Amino acid sequence: MKKELMDKILSEISKGIKEARKSIKKYGATIPKQDIMVIIRNEKGALQAIKTVEV
Repeated sequence: MKKELMDKILSEISKGIKEARKSIKKYGATIPKQDIMVIIRNEKGALQAIKTVEV
């Protein structure tokens, strides 16, 4: 899998979690910082990449 594609996917995940943290903060809730494992498969279901990102 191309590094650029993986970087884009991880960036989108990070943005989404940051937005979720902001939106639930007003309710006194949070999402703890942790490692998230991203598994990417192709259209046939074959594993293409596994990456862990801390968000």
